[in-house]
Amino acid sequence: MKSRRFIIRLIRFFSWLLSIGLLGVYATVVQFHQDWFPHKFSKELLSQSNTLLPLPLEMIFLQFIFDLLSETSLRIPISTVLLVSLIGAIVVGQISVDAKIVHSLSLIIVGINFLASMSLTAGGLWGVMSFLRYLFLFIGYFFGITGMSIGFYLLSYIWHH
Repeated sequence: MKSRRFIIRLIRFFSWLLSIGLLGVYATVVQFHQDWFPHKFSKELLSQSNTLLPLPLEMIFLQFIFDLLSETSLRIPISTVLLVSLIGAIVVGQISVDAKIVHSLSLIIVGINFLASMSLTAGGLWGVMSFLRYLFLFIGYFFGITGMSIGFYLLSYIWHH
């Protein structure tokens, strides 16, 4: 029983890390560190794409769409939640990628981020996580991995004091 609780806490901790840091790490890799990956992979998926929106706005737009779908699912009859959520996510995601509003990898990253954050929405964490998510997105986009490291260090310092 104790091992199960430990595993659940471990999953929640990694979900918390993903929910606040994944967007920033992705922005850092796209902006500064494409050479960390094989050339073919980085050329296809990590290069500055020809989308309409710059990377931080892509992420904010996609996060807004996922949040909108989440709020909508709370306001409609329970029998249609799954249908509306799936169709909304698939249609909006596919049309956004086809219209070159967002990059396909950005859609995947924000989707993973959203799933990680949904596992932690209990209590007052939602507002703090949203703020930290956007803070680390901008830190990663403008200051790279060094800025992300300093940001996580400062966050752990503030948390313990």
